[in-house]
Amino acid sequence: MPALTPETLRQQTHAALAHARQCRQELLDLPESATQGEWVTAFDSIQHPFQHEATSLGPLTSLHPDKAVRDEAESLEQEVAEFQTELSLDRDVYDRLVALEGNEGDDAEENRLLAHALRDYRRSGVDKDEAQSERISRLKEELVEIGQTFDRNILSGGRS
Repeated sequence: MPALTPETLRQQTHAALAHARQCRQELLDLPESATQGEWVTAFDSIQHPFQHEATSLGPLTSLHPDKAVRDEAESLEQEVAEFQTELSLDRDVYDRLVALEGNEGDDAEENRLLAHALRDYRRSGVDKDEAQSERISRLKEELVEIGQTFDRNILSGGRS
């Protein structure tokens, strides 16, 4: 297995994010006549491209022996968190999913995914006004930065 470099990590993560954005657009391009299964599958596919990258960045920020890789992983962790926040406040995707509400199909798994997605969107504040959504975005970014500072302090044995 080739050594992980900051450049390869960046390329992998950016490719995963680009694919997730493409999947988002594919969901928005679905015709209104698409089945619930098609909507749910398209929504679920947005998460898959970057899920592996997102979960692997955290450990890399603290465990990789190369400081350059750790630093790049930390930077990319912020980018992934930004995308996740963008997606959680994406009114277009939310509106598409809301249109399915009340028309649940026979597939219990799809119904559950839809119900949880809508719950998560509402919890994230997607139904708030623009000013509140911007504040939520800033707070989520701040939480990521605080978490990263905390992790750095734990690793270095320092205090802030």
